[in-house]
Amino acid sequence: MTNLRFETMSIESADLGGLSDFPSMYKELNLQSQREISLNEDDEIFVDIGKVPLVLPYRQRSLYNREFKERKVKTCILENDALKAVFMPDYGGRLWSLFDKKGNRELLYRNDCLKFGNLALRNAWFSGGVEWNVGLIGHTPLTCETLHTAQLTDDSGNPVLRFYAFERIREIVYQMDFCLPEGSNVLLARIRIRNPHHNTIPMYWWSNMALPEDKGARVVVPANSSFMSADKGIGYTSLPFDENGVDISYPTNTMDSKDYFYRINPRKRKYIAYYQSDGSGFFQTSTFRQKGRKLFVWGQGAGSDTWQHWLNNKDDRYVELQAGLGQTQYECIPMPPLAAWEWTEAYGALQAEPSSVFGDWQKAQNETLRQIESVIGEEELEQYHEKSKGSVTLKKGETVIFGDGWGALEQMRRKTNNEQPLEPHLDFGTLQDEQSDWFCLLEHGKFPKKDVKDTPQSYCVSKVWEQKVNNIPVADRDWYTYYQMGVIAMSKTDWQDAMQYFAKSIESENNGWAHYGLAVVSCYLDDREKSIYHAKQTINLCKGRVSVIRDAGKLLLHFNAYKELLSVIEPYVLNDEIAKDGRIGFYRVKSLAELNCIEKAEEILYNNGGLIIPDIREGELSITQLWFDIEQKKAESRGETFDSKKLKPPAQFDFRLKHTN
Repeated sequence: MTNLRFETMSIESADLGGLSDFPSMYKELNLQSQREISLNEDDEIFVDIGKVPLVLPYRQRSLYNREFKERKVKTCILENDALKAVFMPDYGGRLWSLFDKKGNRELLYRNDCLKFGNLALRNAWFSGGVEWNVGLIGHTPLTCETLHTAQLTDDSGNPVLRFYAFERIREIVYQMDFCLPEGSNVLLARIRIRNPHHNTIPMYWWSNMALPEDKGARVVVPANSSFMSADKGIGYTSLPFDENGVDISYPTNTMDSKDYFYRINPRKRKYIAYYQSDGSGFFQTSTFRQKGRKLFVWGQGAGSDTWQHWLNNKDDRYVELQAGLGQTQYECIPMPPLAAWEWTEAYGALQAEPSSVFGDWQKAQNETLRQIESVIGEEELEQYHEKSKGSVTLKKGETVIFGDGWGALEQMRRKTNNEQPLEPHLDFGTLQDEQSDWFCLLEHGKFPKKDVKDTPQSYCVSKVWEQKVNNIPVADRDWYTYYQMGVIAMSKTDWQDAMQYFAKSIESENNGWAHYGLAVVSCYLDDREKSIYHAKQTINLCKGRVSVIRDAGKLLLHFNAYKELLSVIEPYVLNDEIAKDGRIGFYRVKSLAELNCIEKAEEILYNNGGLIIPDIREGELSITQLWFDIEQKKAESRGETFDSKKLKPPAQFDFRLKHTN
């Protein structure tokens, strides 16, 4: 008998915090989008579409900390006689645990804490379970957001758990229906993405599975070569042995942080499996639309250890298996107008004789395929997928948890414009505070009056909303209207228009929000003097706000304006919240070090066990390099020759992902 229930669990967690004060106008490092691509004529990878320069209209979720305590987290639990699946609706619908009741073991890497790090498009991300990434290259904007959550039953009476949301950059609806049919040994995830537009859009999906990294564990896929991340872009390697004769199907044999995107024959069944040394295993397979499979490893160096500990508790380590629409994560796939893309994924347990899956690669592939077929056949999965469109996917459910109100606003906008509604079988709830300004614009043709002291709550930058903003009569345009117009121009990287609108906003009423916009625009235009001026104005007008000092301070740091940076930070260092902030602390240490105040810089750097930057970005080496810079200045002051190769940073400062041992 299968049941679905809604509970809470206690877990050690940091405080996720609120949203940044500013919209996402400043570019963040995105490693997947920064690879140079060199392709062969038969690779067919869409690397030239779908990349976005900014993640507007979203605000960054960057105000989390690393102070842990026991917290309650909502859960949705699907359970039958074989499996127990635990989901977290407030964290993007994350599948947190998949427990194999017959084998009495956890199939996924289940972190015993929530440690947030800066790895997602909107900053906050955490490791463990299975994450669902939609729309954009990278970890989805909704990975730490509450999704609409519904329950229903299929035609056989099995309960179905549904998550769905309106994603605001692609402006699409995605829906995930999870089912554990009675007697089933697999968790079924039926995914649907709907393009409601009359034009082709770029689309992206990768299901991201965390598995425990153990010595001797092996990944098996139906491929004999893979694309891989390399120093100068994308490379190729054979499987299972690379060009150095290393068997890279064993994740712990890869020394540096690396992605492997497996080149699977389109005619073969798509799957990825992971075996522990005793032959116990996990697999994911899917219907034909989900083509790609991937392995990510942090590597075995000191920096890799730092990142693992940064995201995981105790000495736990994990790897990621992934499955996506494309062959790689460096691309989006063109999605036709008004199309709906659907596929079904299956997750389950394997148990093999170690001798059959370790050793010869082809033998391991054959045994894995045989085992998966015995659990759920390819034809059986395709039949479920076809049948469940009517029995599950297009059926209305009972919404038990509502997410944000952006889908509800879009429904209202479409009704006002006489457009077809979003998915009629989905309930997007009602408007919330974040949508109030835009509802006012929709109803009255202008924004409500806003106080410059209050943080703007939300943004809309799509063409349909841009048109409505542009239609506001000139007589009704105030500082807030021009500020929103400036943000829309930023989303199109139209720097000149953005500059004019932000300037008009300040002319209408002096405000720190538009000054920040001008500081960012001036940075993109490499106008050092103007960017520094407006960044300082931003901090002075928005006094005492942590995210304001962080974001504006980043621009001062970009231009090496160390004296100016210290001058705007120091008045606030007695503010406990600001004094404790690791990013602002880094600005102070960096500035003091560059101004040769080494003793004071080291005092802050090593205080309370060492400076921690909670939102240090994946691939960011700022604090590592700062430690080397300080050591170099100390050596030079002693008249000594400095050799960085002879030094090893303290573990908490070493974020290098190249193997350095």
